[in-house]
Amino acid sequence: MMDKIEWYREVLELEPSSKLFFPLARLLVEDGQPEAALETLRRGLERHPEFLEARLFYIEQLYHHGQPEACVAEVTELGQLFASYPGFWQAWAASMLGSGCGDVATALRFLAASFASRPLNLNEVFERGLRSFMQEAQSSDLPRGKALADLAVMGPEDLDAQAHDAFSSPAAKPAGAGVAKGDDDAASFAAAQGRREHPLPQPTPDRPLSLRTRSMAEVLAEQGDLQGALDIYTELAAAAAGSSEQEVLQQRIAMLRTQLEGAAVEDLVPPSPDMAAGKDKLISMLEALAERVEARAQS
Repeated sequence: MMDKIEWYREVLELEPSSKLFFPLARLLVEDGQPEAALETLRRGLERHPEFLEARLFYIEQLYHHGQPEACVAEVTELGQLFASYPGFWQAWAASMLGSGCGDVATALRFLAASFASRPLNLNEVFERGLRSFMQEAQSSDLPRGKALADLAVMGPEDLDAQAHDAFSSPAAKPAGAGVAKGDDDAASFAAAQGRREHPLPQPTPDRPLSLRTRSMAEVLAEQGDLQGALDIYTELAAAAAGSSEQEVLQQRIAMLRTQLEGAAVEDLVPPSPDMAAGKDKLISMLEALAERVEARAQS
């Protein structure tokens, strides 16, 4: 490992602006040199403040090695950046949902909603969600829900009286007593006819669009069909007009449109002409490094 560390240090001496400071810092941590790793990361990030992964690793090492003040300063700056892009958290949630991580997706959507508007109260979110869930369940099975509600307010005396009336009424007597088998068949046929003439109510199109529709849009987006996902989200936003969810949907629509425009631009942009220059620079740096190694071996 020390050979690798020395090799990276040699390269950084030749090319101080190289991003190789990041793998060098990782090796230093693995080798038990956290202070050297932190110093390497600090110097590298001064030259490359946009290097996000290196900054995340820097924050992680500051936290683990007891430098709270520097850690808080870095987290505050980066946290403000992440909080200003709630659409990123929505996209991450959609990705996790497509991977089957529903709980993680829900947590990410909660963060997205908190960053998009005022901070949310987790208890209030749970309470409203449960209330909505129970209302939907009751509306989809109204007779059963009403019966359960009636049982909840009945006392023991009411239950005894209801049972007595049911067993003492003529309708409670066996229907087959003194009736021929042919009459039984006719009664069964009439009952079947009644069921066909009065079919069960079908779901109305006015019911709210389900979360599965949004999931379908995210699956389309992940597969590259951005236009199809945009069409579904546009319909969802129209259906959610006037609700608090419309703002979140509009943010997702804006992000999809940006991705569509970016994809169109990428198709039109030719390959960068700087690739050859970058290759020549790398070759010259490696040649200089080889000369230094050879000179060290001869000395």
